[in-house]
Amino acid sequence: LPELEKRIREFTKPEIVGKCEEASIPFAPIARPEDLFDDIQLNEGGSLLQTMLPDGTQTKLPATPLDYGGEKASLQLNPPTIGEHTAEILKTAGMTEAAIGQLKLKNIITTS
Repeated sequence: LPELEKRIREFTKPEIVGKCEEASIPFAPIARPEDLFDDIQLNEGGSLLQTMLPDGTQTKLPATPLDYGGEKASLQLNPPTIGEHTAEILKTAGMTEAAIGQLKLKNIITTS
């Protein structure tokens, strides 16, 4: 990545736009990551998915940019609260209830 960043910095934004247009590469100039959320193409193209954060805030998350068998990925779950799935994941990994309880007692993990 550092080498790629160095190479990209050799061009101005208009030069990069021109090269993308010349090569017929689909693109949309984004100045900052937070600009993604207001990008018309991403919003209208279903590339941003509505979700609810654990504190109740409604926001958008980028969708997986790949499709599977002609279908785009959709939001399966909202982001979890801290510890929401911890015990379940640890059990799936083979940990016992007792071992999980010890981790919780030692404040190594949080469960909800």
